[in-house]
This record gives sequence, C-alpha cells and structure tokens, in this order.
Amino acid sequence: MAHRLAGGRPVGGTQMELRLLCGREGSGKSRRILQEIGQVAAAGRPAYFVVPQQFTFQAERDLMEILGLKGLMGIEVLSFERLAHKVFGVTGGQDEVFLDETGRLMVLRTILTRRKDELKAFRAAAGQSGFAGRCGEMVREMHQYGMTPEVLRARASDCGEALLAAKLEDCALILEDFEGFLAGRYIDPEGRLAALCRQIPDCEFLKDAYVFIDGLDSFTPLIESVVEALMRVCARVTATLAVDHERPCRDEGLFAVDRYYESRLREAAMRVGCKVVTVEVRPEAGALRARKAPELIHLEKELYAFPRRGYAGADTGAVRLFSGTGPQAEAEDAAREILRLARDEGMRYREMAVVCCDLEAYAPLLKTALERVGVPCFIDRKRPARDDAAAETVLQALRAADGRYRTLELMRLAKGGYAGLTGEQAEVLENYALFAGLQGSGWLKPLHYGEERFDLSALEAWRQKLVEPLEALHQGLRAARNVEQQCRALFQYLEQIGLRQALEEEAADARQDAAFAAAHAQVWALILDVLDQAVTLMGPEHQSPRELLKMLESAMDGADIGVIPTAQDQVLVGSLTRSRSPELKALFLLGLNDEGGQDRLREEGLLHRGEADLLAAQGTVVARTSALRFGQQRFALYQVTARPLRHLSCSYAMSDSAGRPRRPAFLIAGLQEALPGLKTQSDIHPLSPAQLLSAPGEALYQLLPKLGEEARGAGMGAEYRAAEEYLQSQEAWRGRLMRAQALAGRRAFPQMLSGKALGVMGRAPYRMSVTRLEQFAQCPFKHLVRFGLGARPREEARVDAPGAGMLLHEGIEQLSRAALMGQWDFENLETEELEVRSDALADSILPRYFAGKLGESGRGRYLSDRFKKTLRRSAGLLARQMRESGFELQHVELDFGGESQLPALKVPLPGGGEVWLFGRIDRIDVLHGPQGDSLRVIDYKSGQAAFSLRDVYFGLRIQLPAYLNAALSGLPGAHKRPAGMFYFALRDPQLSLEADDSLERQTLVAGRLQGLALNDPELLRAADHALEGMGESAIYPVRLKKDGDASGSALVTAEQFEAVLRRALRMAGTWAKGILEGDCRAYPVRSGAYTACMHCDYGAICGFDPRDARCRTRTLPDGTQAEALAAMEREWKEGK
Repeated sequence: MAHRLAGGRPVGGTQMELRLLCGREGSGKSRRILQEIGQVAAAGRPAYFVVPQQFTFQAERDLMEILGLKGLMGIEVLSFERLAHKVFGVTGGQDEVFLDETGRLMVLRTILTRRKDELKAFRAAAGQSGFAGRCGEMVREMHQYGMTPEVLRARASDCGEALLAAKLEDCALILEDFEGFLAGRYIDPEGRLAALCRQIPDCEFLKDAYVFIDGLDSFTPLIESVVEALMRVCARVTATLAVDHERPCRDEGLFAVDRYYESRLREAAMRVGCKVVTVEVRPEAGALRARKAPELIHLEKELYAFPRRGYAGADTGAVRLFSGTGPQAEAEDAAREILRLARDEGMRYREMAVVCCDLEAYAPLLKTALERVGVPCFIDRKRPARDDAAAETVLQALRAADGRYRTLELMRLAKGGYAGLTGEQAEVLENYALFAGLQGSGWLKPLHYGEERFDLSALEAWRQKLVEPLEALHQGLRAARNVEQQCRALFQYLEQIGLRQALEEEAADARQDAAFAAAHAQVWALILDVLDQAVTLMGPEHQSPRELLKMLESAMDGADIGVIPTAQDQVLVGSLTRSRSPELKALFLLGLNDEGGQDRLREEGLLHRGEADLLAAQGTVVARTSALRFGQQRFALYQVTARPLRHLSCSYAMSDSAGRPRRPAFLIAGLQEALPGLKTQSDIHPLSPAQLLSAPGEALYQLLPKLGEEARGAGMGAEYRAAEEYLQSQEAWRGRLMRAQALAGRRAFPQMLSGKALGVMGRAPYRMSVTRLEQFAQCPFKHLVRFGLGARPREEARVDAPGAGMLLHEGIEQLSRAALMGQWDFENLETEELEVRSDALADSILPRYFAGKLGESGRGRYLSDRFKKTLRRSAGLLARQMRESGFELQHVELDFGGESQLPALKVPLPGGGEVWLFGRIDRIDVLHGPQGDSLRVIDYKSGQAAFSLRDVYFGLRIQLPAYLNAALSGLPGAHKRPAGMFYFALRDPQLSLEADDSLERQTLVAGRLQGLALNDPELLRAADHALEGMGESAIYPVRLKKDGDASGSALVTAEQFEAVLRRALRMAGTWAKGILEGDCRAYPVRSGAYTACMHCDYGAICGFDPRDARCRTRTLPDGTQAEALAAMEREWKEGK
C-alpha cells in the first residue's frame, strides 16, 4: 500500500493528524517510522522521536544506520522524561524542585519511619530493607492511574475485604504524606509528566512539529494525557502499535493490549478533533522469505495461534530447543552456539543477542560462559548502586560509626577497599583483632597486646588510619543537630579517606575495560547526588544516625549505575522488556521456566494481583491488572521470538541452582506443537568433539570434571583426550592445563619434595622436634603444610581446648617450679591454704591471656572460675603426689637439644646417619637408691591423657618414650633406670552420683597418672606410700596383692620397658628419614573409626577425597595393648 508522507497530506499542512502504524512483530513498523522521520527531516520539518528512556541510545544508532546519516540534524531522540525537561526549559512554569527516584525513596523511608506505628497492614514490614522501594512502586502506579488518598479511603470503606481495606488505608496514609511533602516544593517524575500536559500548549517548538512514538510497552492514563496534549499542537503524531487488523486472526488475543491502547488513542483524537490515519504495515511476502528462515516465519504466525498449525516445510535448523540441567548449563550452551554461528555461518556478534527471562540470575553466568569462549558481550542492565563497593562504603561507615565499634562492622568497612587500608592490611588487622579479641572501645586505644606475635607498630598505624576518621565521623554525627550537618560530617569523612581520589585512580587504571571505567566514573557523582538530595529534602530536620542510615540505604536501593555499549561488535545480553536490539540474525531466549508467583513482591508493589483485579472490577484501577500483566508478558515473549531472521534458540532449566526441579514454560509446548520436528537437545548427553574444542577456554572447562573422574579410576573419552592433547600443544594454555590437572588430582601435589622445601635446613645432623615427627606420622601432607609452608589456622580470642591447655599448663608449671624452689611446702600445706595460693597464682596468670581478649565478659568470668577450679584440683593432686611419694621433683620444663641443659637425643636413621631431636620435658621426678637413680617423666596433658602402647608401636605418640630416652641419656649419673612415664591430666573429672564409689574416690581415681610404670614393688611403694602392705594406689593405676606382687595394665618389666623405648626411637628414625627424603603425600593414618583427617585444619588445602582410588589411608591393623607390647618385646629380643 503506497502512502505519501503524512498519509497523503503534504508536509506543512495545518490539519492535525494522528497516524497509527499497525502491524505484527517483524512487519517493519520500526523501520517504517524511521523512514518517515527521515522524510520529515529532509523536508526541513522538526522531527521528535519519542522512545522509552532505556532505548534512546539504540534509537539514535538505528536512525543513523538505516537512514545513512552521519548526524541527526533536525531530528531529536527523546524519552517522555527528556521531552518534559526540554519543554520546561523553553516555557518555564516549573518552580518545583525535581524529585527523582532516589529522592522519592528517601522521602518515603522518612515517612515510613514516622508513621510505622500508625500503619495497620504494613507495620511489621515498614522497617524492612526494600520496603521503601515497594512503596515507591505503589506511589508511581497510583500517580500513573490518577489515584488520590481520598479515592483509596473511599474504596477501603466499601471493598468488602478487611485486609485489603487495611492495605488501602495504609496506602492512602503514605500517599497523602508523600503528596503533602511535595506540595508546592517538589515534583516527582509522574507529577512532571502531568505538568508537561499543561505546558505543551505553550511550547512553540512543538507547534506544527512532527512527533513519532515507538517502542512503548504501556500507555498508562498519564502517558495518554501527554499524547493527547501533543495531538492538540503538533502537525502530526505518529505511533506504532502491534495490532493485526486482518480477519480472521487466529492469535488476535495476543494483540489485545495494543488494541486497547489503539482504542484509547482514537478516543483522545476524537476529543481533540484530530484526523486518524491507520497504516497497515505488512512486509512483502517475497522479501520476507528472502530475509527470514521459513520456520521463523511460520513460528511468528503460529506460536500463539488457535488452532495452531504444525510446520510442514523443510527443516533448516533455524529453531533450536535446549533443556539444561540448570541455568549454568543454559548459559554455557548459548555461549558455544554463539561461537559456532560466528565461526561457521559468519555472523557478527552484534547480529546476535541473548534475552533472559531472569536477567539478574543469568547475567553473571552468561558473562563467565561468554568470556570463556572469547565472545565479547554487553549486559544491558542497570546495576543497583548498593552493589558498588564505594557506595556500600558510605553506608558501612555509618554502620561502623555508631560508637559501638564492633569488629565485624569495622572489618567489613576495611575490606571494602576504600577505608584507607589495602586488602592485605585489612586481613592482617582482622587476624590481630580476632587474636586479641579487639572489640568496642578497645579500637580507640593504642595496641599493646601480642607484640611477640605481631608487628604492633604497623598494626597501630593501620588502626589509626581506619578508626580515627571513623571516630571523627561518630563525633560529628553526635554533634549534628539536623540532616544537613550529618551529611556534612559524612562528606568530611569521605574526603578524609580519599574516596574521590581512589575512584578516579581506579577509573584511570581500568581504561582497557571501558564498561567498568564508565560505571566507576558515575559512582562519586551518584554519592554526591544522594547527599545533596538528602540535604535538600531533609536538611533542617532531625534524624538519628540510624534513621539517616536507613534513609540513605533506601536511596542507594533506588539509584542505578548504567552504561552504554562501548564496542561495536559484541553480543547484547538483556531482559525481555529492557533491551531493544536492532535487526538480529540470531537470538537466544534463556530461562523459559514456569516460575509461578516467585516474582510477585518485586513486580506488584504493595497490592497483589487479586486485590488489584478486585478493585478494577469495582471500577477503580489502581495498578496494572492481572490481565494486563499477562498480556504484556506474553506479548514480550512473542516480540522476542519473532525478532530473529535466521536463528532462534530457546532453552529452559530442569532444576534451579539449588537442585530443585523446575517446569518448562507454556511457550515450550507451543514451540513443539508449531514445529513438530523440533528435537530437544540437552547437556545430559556428551558434547561432540566440535563443541568440546570450540575454544581453548571451553575445552579446559569441560576437561576439569573428566580429569577428576579419570583420577578416581574412570576412563576418559577420545574427544576429551584429544582436547587435552590440543591444550598441551598450545604454549599459552599448557600452564593452565597443568594447574587443572593438579586440581583434578591427575598430577596432584608432588609425592616427594626436597628437605629444604619441607623446612629442613642446614647440614647433617639435622635437628627436629618430637612434635614434628608425630605430625608426620599422622599425615605427611599435614606435616608439609604445618612445618614446610608454616601455615597455621587463624587464632581467635577464645579459650578453646588448646587455649585452656596453655593456661593450665602454665599454671601447673608454676606450681611445680614453686615446689622445686622450695617456695611452697606442699607436704605441710593445709588444703584451704593451698587453694588460696592456687587462686592467687591463677589471678597472676589470667590477665596475660584475658587482657585484650575476653575482658570482663560473662564468658570470661566463667572461664576464669573454671580455670581456678581446675588449677586447685591440679595443685591438690601435685601435693598428694609429693606428700605420699618418695620420688623427688628434680626438673621442671627441662629442655634438651641445642643450647639446652640436656644434649639432643640422637636417633639413628634407617640406612645410616642420625637425627638430633629436641624438646621440652614438663617434669622429671627422681628416686635415689643404692643401685642408682630411678627416673619418672611426667607430661602435662589438657586433652586426651590416655596412654596407648598401640600408638607407640605404630609411631603415632612417641613423645613420652622420647622424653624418657632423653632424660636417661642426658642427665648426669652413671646408673639410671626408668621408673615410669606418665601423663598428668589437667582437667576436671566427670563424676557420677549413681556410681558405687564415692565422689572422693572417683576424684582420686580420675587424677591418677596414666602411662607405664616399671613392675618393681619397691619402686611402686616408693611412688605411693599408701601401697605399704597391699591395696590400690591413688597415684598409679596399679594394685598390690596379698603376695606382694603388683597388678595393673600400666605395669611392664624392665625388658618390656626397654623394648618400648627402643621401638619409639626406631619409629622416630623412620619418620625423620621420611621427612628428609621429602615425603609429602596426603596419606593420613586410620585406626578404627579414627582418621587423621578428623578436625584437621588443612583439609581444604590437600583435597583428600576418599572416593578417589588414589587417595589412600595408612590403615593400622586392629589389635590390643597386650599384642602391641608383645610385638615390641619380640622385636627387642630379635635385636631390631
């Protein structure tokens, strides 16, 4: 159908005209309107092209590309918001200050804070994060549909629903307060459009102008009023509508929304007296077939048609359906297919687009997948300001400046990167804070605790850098009398930490990432704008710092950071409603799942769909109805599927990221019915070699799980082997492949390293601690990390089992030393006096552990009392052992090895050589006799104090035998023999009221020394005078029988004792040789239900996986203590 410009009317005529370009999606409406704009501009007439705000940039590009223009002389692309700004700039008439979405949310948050207790339905939700945003949605829709507080209250009284009535009254209260705040001073976006309607008649540049409207997905009553006002002054208003007037139309329901808009525009034209010209835009059949794949032509007509007709033509593969195991599988499939289309079919990246039904969920997955295959992309979305670390720093500073100085809040601020500390400095400071228990006012004082562990001078400088500006902010907020002064204090804080300079430097450093640099450049301006608006709107008012924080949080929620595409050739990733792509050859539609009511709160403001529908049925439209929402969503899907010319790929996920099952959307069934031959592809099936090798990054990504499966004993397919060989041949990817192989366990950590790498330095003889050997016996890799790499778990200010052990160990050591030096007469001290002295000793120890740690907290007082109780008990046990024993306490905390009093314990190595062991013996008791000295070694234990001969035999616990060996070989004297080696338990016993023994008896039994004692009745009687005659010892777990013989599991003969000591030395040599040879396997010991992996601090490093066939444990055979002793005795007799 041929049409002259202006529907047959010459340019320059005086009759006003509404021109409607109607047609189906893909019929060429947008191209037609661009061509008519070009004709108007060529005729010298002013042309204004009005599109949604988010489409203005793309519209400018489309105009220049389709019209072949280098510039837009005579053509101006506007949104309705920008049109209002232009009109007011000419006509004036707007004295009110413009209130954008950020300002609106600040005002609403303030209203909610003040009115919270008066709300009925929303009282509980009023203080929640994000509720101000939902109120903003409500206010926006109420203004768009012309609702007033009076109308809402009237509907509340007669709606017939108690909950709905309460909601409407709350909405009326919020809306009334908001409008009262605006009155005469401010104007919001909807108010600005209403004012635009009043100013258009006085706008000279619009008189006899040509206005073109395209891409609007919603003509609200407010927009209709603006268009009607334009009809009154403009020579012509042209609008595109997705309407198919052809009859019969089997999918006419699809166009119901735009048919409704068409009727509204016609009614407005009749009121104005404006001529209406309808232009049916239909592409020529031949031209369409030449440009578009036949399946896509058929799909556009049949996807929503009823009855639906199946495609009977040849399959060209233009439509593809993919079912992914999850959203990530969808993103990865789309990335591979985009790369294939670019390589095999020559498509440019800019000719392809990805549309996501849930952009927030899919955007990060797509970005990763596309980067992996080397495809550039632009994600068309605005990012909430609160997602930016700098904007969050502003809010976090307010949280941290509340005067309580909670470490968690301070560390969040420090780790944000803008509070003056680097990431590494923040981590070290956090380590110190956890170690020292730094909290509250402790942050305001110079650091002095822990100088032996940390560089306090550096930490103090970092503390000042972090806390001093924050304290100034805290004081400034306290002194502030209104919001303006509070914002001034906050701005001074931001200046003091150098936030602006940091942002400028980061933007300059990120010039290669144009999108990041562009977004970053907006942040400082956005922060200033938020503070400026807070001062403008609330400056004279008083708010608490907490209320100020909530207001700024709401403002940041409403502020967006957006950028425009920074490159010509890149894939556009967008949402169903936001992105408007130019003519596309390929389109990918992801996330086609039936989500039920998941997005209800985000989409519906304060009223849910049923409530809005009920009010609409009663004649009051307060928001979009369910029918309108459904129609818009369905039409958006139709637009997307009809857009591409050569390729359409649709996908859905069978489960979400948490593994919960998901249903495909109704559209999937429509696709399969319209295209009966369409087959569903899935990532359940293995990738083809072509897909696998589509890009090196993709090949490496797909190889990772296969490498892991192979490491666990499974095979690897030929295509994956080929991919591995290809990556191995590429120098740029060889290193990454090796790291992947290490991660998967193929070539995990080396089995052997040099002794130097394991932290064994110098020349023979090598020095090692007994503790180190025991760690190696547990697991060589654990030994590597602990002693070779020096990695230690981060210490926290809590008295856990190891911390309590250190406390108790120091306490009993000082008690023992006091006894050794004769400062305490244990033999004659009364129990009460002993407890008094023990408590005094505890009071002198506790401040060193609790100062800067637990302080005066309730937990600190509880632990202090518990420590005192345990130390009293230990002092009583020590006094009993000294009073009732002939053994004398001779040495306390005696070191051997190095520059110590005792020489190192020399241990022969298998195959020759020796290693020197060093350590510290807690206590040595001696019994002097005519045949020499009998030595008893005691080690204080706060944890498991049971002695196990099996552990000695297998080399797991060789500390006691090694210490006794060191004492026997190193102490002066010609004749020395072992009397015993024991653990002294530093813990309160668990007593039972139901046991036959008395509580006193249970306490004595629990306090006995645990270990080995030489089976010599004379020595046993000397160790416990209570054994004179017969009876059970309160010091050893032994008993003397009537015949004078002793019995008990702790007793061994002299030969057996020698066998145990020799076995311990042999195992020490074995472990030392393993260390020197560089053994660093992840090879944990297993004994029954116990494995060395239990409670291991390094499990996340080694990656030991019991499912992996190569991950083996050193499993110890079952056996009794007697069997272990017998084995050691046989070994000794055989001279091994």
